[in-house]
Amino acid sequence: MNLKNLLWLLAAVICFASCSKEDIIEKVAEIPEGKILVGTEIVIDGVVQSDTRAVSEAGYTTGDGLYDKGDPVTVAAFANEGYELVTFYDKKAASINLGSSYDFPAAEPRTFKAEFARKYTITVSANPTAGGTVTGGGTYRGGKTCTLTATAKAGYVFDGWYEGSTKVSSDTNYSFIVSSNRTIQGKFTGSIQIEALVDVVSSSAYITNSFYLKSSKPVTVAITSICKIVHEEYREDYDGNEELIFSEVITAKLTIPVGRTESNKEEYTSGGIGNRTQYYLSSKDHSSWNMKTFNGFTYNLSKDNWH
Repeated sequence: MNLKNLLWLLAAVICFASCSKEDIIEKVAEIPEGKILVGTEIVIDGVVQSDTRAVSEAGYTTGDGLYDKGDPVTVAAFANEGYELVTFYDKKAASINLGSSYDFPAAEPRTFKAEFARKYTITVSANPTAGGTVTGGGTYRGGKTCTLTATAKAGYVFDGWYEGSTKVSSDTNYSFIVSSNRTIQGKFTGSIQIEALVDVVSSSAYITNSFYLKSSKPVTVAITSICKIVHEEYREDYDGNEELIFSEVITAKLTIPVGRTESNKEEYTSGGIGNRTQYYLSSKDHSSWNMKTFNGFTYNLSKDNWH
């Protein structure tokens, strides 16, 4: 190689290191005679990098350089961690994805383009895990659609998708365009019905009453209620008219322990005073649990119970 060609090669290398690939190809006059330039450009998340070199935060390419005609050339693109190679192609045939590498003999100047996209992680979980299942989490390319699906188990209903304390959707199928890492929780709620019950056992002279609370499922927190018990006696005359002749109000503290379905039973025995006896049981103080959700279950007190 004579001195003139050496100087042309040096100028091309300097330009190659500091100019865009388009600038390099356009400056054909600066390429040494007989040399063929192969260059690459990099695109990240759809944005062409202004400084189109073979290395970027998203990935890099190999095979750039000056070649003699007929030289074997291998160009390749590699994604860095957190990114993926979307497509790698010759700008003259943009519709043909070359995969991650391409072999060809040097014949004319060519420019290849490597398009990278950031990858994001969508983390999903069910709360409580016994309430149902959630799917759709994983690693997604930026700009792609992620669809999360929730399926409730028997005894539960789906409440919604939450990101932190913010409810982002109530739909069992939630779709969105991925643009960042996200942690999303699918919440389920069950329903536990609490009944206030009275078991009445009558004998010839006395009536024994057992007052207690009963739940439709084992409770996940202790359920305690101060209940009001009303005992009423009525007398009926010969014409069928009733008159209240006795009334008494007592209270009982009833608690359903964790994992159980029945509370302690409070018994009350009375003698037969009138023709008809009536007992009325209701919760006086249940604000700490009624209509509230604990461990995925919403507790509801049924209507008051008469006997």
